Amino acid sequence: MPETRRNQFFTARDPEKRMPVFRKRSRAVIISGGVLFGAAILLMAGIQAATAQIPSRGNIRIVNLGNSALSYKIRPNNGVWTQQKIERGGTASFDCTGCVAFETQIETPGHPPLTRTLPLNQRYQIFWNDAAKAWDIGAAAAR
Repeated sequence: MPETRRNQFFTARDPEKRMPVFRKRSRAVIISGGVLFGAAILLMAGIQAATAQIPSRGNIRIVNLGNSALSYKIRPNNGVWTQQKIERGGTASFDCTGCVAFETQIETPGHPPLTRTLPLNQRYQIFWNDAAKAWDIGAAAAR
């Protein structure tokens, strides 16, 4: 019988035809490494799923820069419109969980309602738009 030559990872009877034969210990290392890798993948998938289920939360603040109290409508994106009134110089805050923006509608007599989308976590102001000759709402000027 030919001589058997062994090293850490190979066993071959013929040095020219080396075939990998992993020892039991090496298989255990590979299997445990695979299990740890699989567990890490499952953990990351679970974290992503949990993060995806957390609804967004935010708010907006609206300041009335007009010279009198004004009425407007507001709703969280595609929600139900509610009528609001804001006093001259007043501020209104709206919180939302599970939405990314609010929509507002403001009317000026003789003009169609003006609808604006207001992304969360910003400040807005109601002001007189000279060019349109109507009330408008937009991002508050940086102070």
